[in-house]
Amino acid sequence: MPSIDFEGIKAAALHNARSLLPELLPGGKFEGDEYVIKLVQHLDDCDFQTACARLSRATGTAAAKIDPIDAFRARAEARAYLWHAGDIDLRAALYILRQDAERDDIDYGPARQIVGAAFQPYLEAA
Repeated sequence: MPSIDFEGIKAAALHNARSLLPELLPGGKFEGDEYVIKLVQHLDDCDFQTACARLSRATGTAAAKIDPIDAFRARAEARAYLWHAGDIDLRAALYILRQDAERDDIDYGPARQIVGAAFQPYLEAA
């Protein structure tokens, strides 16, 4: 069985990174040798500084930076959707979100506002 030349594949990908990255990960932008892409695309108030991945064109390495509040907001929106769709019950959704907030050191007040905002559209529709 022939071996796969992973180093050759990596070299070719790095050489063509300027054209490959925008095609594979649309919506990003180059900042010097780094391609920066938002990780949380649907949050209007999320910017490239709070939730992004940086891919180095020179080395092929990646680093992610995610604001815990943005991540919690995304989880709350997902739990609200799953509750609305009938996939989880309300008590389970809120319990998991409470655990997430405690783990991420998000204060009760902001966490409660985020959860309320996530569930509000579905409560109004009911």
